[in-house]
Formats: sequence, C-alpha cells, structure tokens
Amino acid sequence: MKTIAIVGPLDTKGPEYLYLKQCIENTGHKTLVIDIKTMGAPGFEPDITCEEVAQAAGTSIQELLSRNNRAACIRCMGEGAAQVVSDLARHRLISGVISMGGAQTTSMAAEIMRNLPVGFPKVIVSTLATSEHDQKMLAGINDTFVINPLVDVAGLNDVLKMIIRRAAGAICGMVSALADQEQPVLDISPTKKCIGITMWGVTTKCVLEVARLLENHGYQALIFHATGIGGHTMEMLIRQGVIQGVADLTLAEFSNPLIDGEYEYDPVRLTSAATMKIPQVIVPGGCDMVKHIVSNGEIPDSYKNKVCYLHNPNLLFTRSSVSDNQILGRALALKVNGAGDMAEVLFPLRGVSAYDIEGGPLYDQEADRALAESIKENLEQDIVFKAFDMHINDPAFAEEIFNCLIRKIEKQT
Repeated sequence: MKTIAIVGPLDTKGPEYLYLKQCIENTGHKTLVIDIKTMGAPGFEPDITCEEVAQAAGTSIQELLSRNNRAACIRCMGEGAAQVVSDLARHRLISGVISMGGAQTTSMAAEIMRNLPVGFPKVIVSTLATSEHDQKMLAGINDTFVINPLVDVAGLNDVLKMIIRRAAGAICGMVSALADQEQPVLDISPTKKCIGITMWGVTTKCVLEVARLLENHGYQALIFHATGIGGHTMEMLIRQGVIQGVADLTLAEFSNPLIDGEYEYDPVRLTSAATMKIPQVIVPGGCDMVKHIVSNGEIPDSYKNKVCYLHNPNLLFTRSSVSDNQILGRALALKVNGAGDMAEVLFPLRGVSAYDIEGGPLYDQEADRALAESIKENLEQDIVFKAFDMHINDPAFAEEIFNCLIRKIEKQT
C-alpha cells in the first residue's frame, strides 16, 4: 500500500477532489490531500492546509490576500505546494502525485511537477491539455502524464466521473508498478553511462551514427527531439545527474528565438553541462533553419524575399542569413564560454542540416562560414574549435564527434 498526494483547491472543487480521493482509496492505496486554495472554506478536511502551503512559500494566506494580486497568489501557492510535495517525495512519504483543474490549478500543478525527478509518478488532469496556446504552461513538467478531461473540472457529471476514475487508475497503476522497496525515480543502469544527444529530422543521420558508435562502446544514448522541449528536458536530466556526457548536435531551439523563429528562448539551454562539469561536444546543427508556422502552405509576404523551404503545409523554414549567423555565433560562444576544456565545438563546413547541402533548398556556404567565424572569434581560448570539410550527416563527421567525446570522458575518469 502506497501513499498518493492529491493537490488541488478544495473550495471550488471539493466534490471533484473527494471523488478522486475515494477512487484512489478504493484501489487500496492511501491518499494525502494538499489544499492550495486561497479563499473560502474547503469542501472537506485536507491533510495539509492551504495555510501550511503558504508558509512553505514564506508567507501566509492573509498576507497573500492583502496584496490583492491574483497572479502573485497563484505563484506563491504554486511555489509553496512544490516545496511541500518535493519534501514529501524526498523523504519517501509519498509515491506519486495527482492534480486536476483549469488554468489556475494547472499553473500550480505544473510548478509541482517540474520540481519532481523524472521517474516519480505524476498526473495532471487539465483543461489546457488540448489548447495550443495554453500548453506552454505545461512546458518542462518532466514525464508527467497529462489527461484531457473533455469537460471542465466543475460538477460530477458522468463524463468527468469517468475521467477521474481513469486518472485515479493511471496514478495508481504507476505507483503499483513499483516494487515495495523501489524508489519512485528514474533507475539508470550503473554499468552504462548515459550520453545526451539532441536531434532534429535534418540531423538524424549524424545522431543515429553517433548513438551507434557510443552504444558499441558501452554507453547509453539518450536522444532528445529538439522541438521546443527536448533540449530543456536534456538540460534537466543533466542537472539531476542522469547524463554524464553531451553531444549537443542540434541547436535550433537555441538559435531560433534569437532570429525571430518559432521557439521561445530557454535560458537553461547550453548551461547545464558546464554547471555539472561534464564533457560536451557542441555542433550547431539546424542553425541554418528558422522555423515559422503558416497556414495552408501560404508563404507570408514578409518571408518572400528570403530563401524559403515549405516543410509541410503548416511549417515553413527560412534560411538564416550572414547577419543572423553572426548574431548566433556570438550568442553560442558566450553560452559555452566558461566550460573550459570540458567543452569543444565542432563545425561541418559543408552544411549544418540535411537541407543545407550542395543542391539543397537552404544551402548557403557564405552564411555557414559567417557562423563558424563568429563562433571561433568569440570563444574563450581554452575552448577548442575545430572545423571539418564535411557535411553534418557524413559518417566521418559522426566519428569525429564520437572520438572527441570519448577522449573527454576517458580523460575525466
């Protein structure tokens, strides 16, 4: 029998949370209910009150209400709840956590989930699950299972009751899958070091070859799809000590926000390996491509003077220019500076993506040279920069990446 934390506002959603509590307890598991409301009386008595949650954030409910600032209340209660749940998990007093609600509850639940380690069972039932705009609130929540409730979490109708039963089944199934003495966090083989690698479709050949070489050498390759959250997830796992070396081969998540691309800027990208002092090899794969969302294959007038490639009817790539790449090169170097001899930058002069190849739709050697020169000029002297007369997807370039990373790892051990 294990204990599952239930986190939610018991003033407005008391009956819904009581039903969730009953569903979980009917499976034989225990519950620990944490109230994150700021106003009104709870629908039933929680195990941890909203006042205790506020105190964990260094404040009180009275102080929060006196500010007359709803956003500040949500932020503080989210921080307090994250602290409470993290402490419970660290002391192994709970084996899983679940929450449900709309935007306000989801924002607080997301703060909780992103502060828990990968492998710890966590579920959010959220009305934001199908909202393209609001899903940004769910970014960085690790391996949280997000469920669409179909209807609002308001009133115990037949649809919501079905969803709650299934959500209870999901979290109970997760914790039940753990052996009694097993710690509910990611269990990595102690005999195989994990190497983090970032990938886009346009760098796949390079990544898969590097992964093959690493695995033949006795390592595990963790490949992250760098489409807005993959790189952030890798950074998080580095900081959790899961990853012992990095081949950061696809940097579009980093480059695009700097030159008006689709992704939002992530300040964590390209920082964790240096913080944790682990070897990293960096290749600016995908930095030739600036991502834009379009409709029905129509290219907006603002992009018609650029070199464009329509990847599909909703996804347009424009080619990064010489001036773009001068900006990117400097920004990349400034991020890497400080890593010392634990980092090395490798550059494929014949193109940094599958589209940036002679005869390809985004081929531009002048822009690539500008990127290479800008990186080299702005790197600190103790960080090695090497350029190769190869394309990023050449097998020989993958071998150079592998050899460089292995030298750094083996030098460290």
